[in-house]
Amino acid sequence: GRSGTDSPVAIKRGQLVAAAGLEQALDTGLASASEKADARIGLTFRDSSGRICRSFSKAPASGLACREGEHWRIRGMFQGAEGQTGDYRMAAGENPGLAALIDQNIAGEPFDAAQEKAARDRNWQ
Repeated sequence: GRSGTDSPVAIKRGQLVAAAGLEQALDTGLASASEKADARIGLTFRDSSGRICRSFSKAPASGLACREGEHWRIRGMFQGAEGQTGDYRMAAGENPGLAALIDQNIAGEPFDAAQEKAARDRNWQ
């Protein structure tokens, strides 16, 4: 990640976590919302440990972050495909590595819009 306060990632207690605009998007954004945001949310789901995880796309990368305590711990980030633009995206992101990471982490079905909003309203608990 880039250095400075606008970096989308930071290291806290030896862990790579979301920061700045990416953290904001993961905290407040909904996959079902059509708003234009700095980072776009793809899927929201629980992993086998019960943690809430969210896939995201933030130019020029996509990734997966899971809620651990007060932070979104980055489980993986992948370089985005250069030159791809538009309003449509695959639910898992543009990178097949991200789709594989989601498959390795997801337990059950992704959240629907109501489940996602309820989880956000409970501060991702």
